Amino acid sequence: MATKHSSRKRHSPYPQKRASTFASPFDAAMLDAFKILQQQQQQQQQIQHQIKDDDEQFLMSLLPVMKTLEPVTKFEFRGELNNTALRYLRLSQQPRYPNFASTTPTTTATATSTYHYSHYASSPS
Repeated sequence: MATKHSSRKRHSPYPQKRASTFASPFDAAMLDAFKILQQQQQQQQQIQHQIKDDDEQFLMSLLPVMKTLEPVTKFEFRGELNNTALRYLRLSQQPRYPNFASTTPTTTATATSTYHYSHYASSPS
């Protein structure tokens, strides 16, 4: 004997998918806007990658000169460049006004200035 329930279609407790796959005009406009935004972001990233800062451009300008140097001369050039960079790095880490440098409890000596005031001395009249 057949039951009544077998002839009925079962309904899912979850909402059914839309029968239409067409987007509304608003949805289409939003998708287009997102695509344009994505393209703009990709273009900006490419531009940022192409733009180099001025330090990098300066160093790249030295490359053709370095290519013309002999191996020993190139080695000396690199050494001089490293020494110069190290000198400026050390200068940038020193206090600007050594006479006014604060002392810590572990420091007993005061800083002395290498600046000479002799050019301010008045000449005899």
